[in-house]
Amino acid sequence: MGAVYRDMRAGKIETQDGTRLTYVLDRLLKAYETAVIEERLALLERSLNAKVIKP
Repeated sequence: MGAVYRDMRAGKIETQDGTRLTYVLDRLLKAYETAVIEERLALLERSLNAKVIKP
Protein backbone atom coordinates (compact mmCIF):
# COMPACT_ATOMS: atom_id res chain seq x y z
CA MET A 1 0.00 0.00 0.00
CA GLY A 2 2.92 2.27 0.69
CA ALA A 3 4.22 1.81 -2.82
CA VAL A 4 0.81 2.65 -4.27
CA TYR A 5 0.66 5.77 -2.11
CA ARG A 6 4.13 6.86 -3.22
CA ASP A 7 3.21 6.26 -6.87
CA MET A 8 0.08 8.38 -6.47
CA ARG A 9 2.07 11.19 -4.82
CA ALA A 10 4.67 11.04 -7.60
CA GLY A 11 1.95 11.15 -10.27
CA LYS A 12 2.92 7.73 -11.63
CA ILE A 13 -0.63 6.45 -11.23
CA GLU A 14 -3.95 8.23 -11.11
CA THR A 15 -5.43 8.83 -7.67
CA GLN A 16 -8.60 6.97 -8.60
CA ASP A 17 -6.60 3.91 -9.72
CA GLY A 18 -4.45 4.09 -6.61
CA THR A 19 -7.52 4.24 -4.41
CA ARG A 20 -8.90 1.12 -6.08
CA LEU A 21 -5.59 -0.73 -5.73
CA THR A 22 -5.32 0.26 -2.08
CA TYR A 23 -8.85 -0.98 -1.44
CA VAL A 24 -8.04 -4.37 -2.96
CA LEU A 25 -4.78 -4.59 -1.01
CA ASP A 26 -6.66 -3.73 2.20
CA ARG A 27 -9.20 -6.50 1.54
CA LEU A 28 -6.35 -8.98 0.97
CA LEU A 29 -4.70 -7.87 4.21
CA LYS A 30 -7.93 -8.29 6.17
CA ALA A 31 -8.47 -11.76 4.68
CA TYR A 32 -4.93 -12.75 5.69
CA GLU A 33 -5.37 -11.35 9.20
CA THR A 34 -8.66 -13.21 9.58
CA ALA A 35 -7.05 -16.48 8.47
CA VAL A 36 -4.21 -16.04 10.97
CA ILE A 37 -6.60 -15.23 13.81
CA GLU A 38 -8.81 -18.20 12.96
CA GLU A 39 -5.78 -20.50 12.97
CA ARG A 40 -4.58 -19.18 16.33
CA LEU A 41 -8.07 -19.51 17.78
CA ALA A 42 -8.30 -23.12 16.61
CA LEU A 43 -4.95 -23.87 18.26
CA LEU A 44 -6.13 -22.29 21.51
CA GLU A 45 -9.39 -24.24 21.41
CA ARG A 46 -7.54 -27.52 20.83
CA SER A 47 -5.18 -26.71 23.68
CA LEU A 48 -8.04 -25.93 26.04
CA ASN A 49 -9.93 -29.06 25.04
CA ALA A 50 -6.82 -31.20 25.63
CA LYS A 51 -6.44 -29.74 29.12
CA VAL A 52 -10.10 -30.42 29.94
CA ILE A 53 -9.81 -34.03 28.83
CA LYS A 54 -6.58 -34.61 30.81
CA PRO A 55 -7.16 -33.79 34.50
